[in-house]
Amino acid sequence: MPDLANAQEWANELASETNRGCALLAASWLEESTKHLIKCGLVEEAPQSLMKEVFSGTGPYATFSSSINICFLSGYISNKERSALHLVRKVRNEFAHSAQLNLDFEQEPVSDLCKRMEQIFPIPFSTPNNKNLFCATAAFLLVNLSHIRRGKIRPAAKAPDLKWD
Repeated sequence: MPDLANAQEWANELASETNRGCALLAASWLEESTKHLIKCGLVEEAPQSLMKEVFSGTGPYATFSSSINICFLSGYISNKERSALHLVRKVRNEFAHSAQLNLDFEQEPVSDLCKRMEQIFPIPFSTPNNKNLFCATAAFLLVNLSHIRRGKIRPAAKAPDLKWD
């Protein structure tokens, strides 16, 4: 999984994808990371059948939205990170459910979601376009989730607002 040393590599990988591919891949990485984080806090003796039941289909942790909220309620992520992850999820949904062939990050409603992302979770350098902003934000969120999972950042009752430095 990513760390700060290769965050730029992850962002570049996302940026090299098509617009739709970028949104779907970033959200997929982040969704798997949130679910893995939740699993780390569950009992080790849980039967595999129970884990499958709660993490798939209509289970309580089956959706990206629910896993984001559980990570926040468990103190793993800050409210700003929760908001930014939900915006990534919404961007993913726009690309996943749009029949428009040439949808990109500069068109509404995706561009509006990216602007909201930047307001909630600003990055400390300029990005040439919304796709790059989305990629940088997604890579940073992925690194944060990776650090939490590795124990470099400990969960707390009130999760800190993580900064870029």
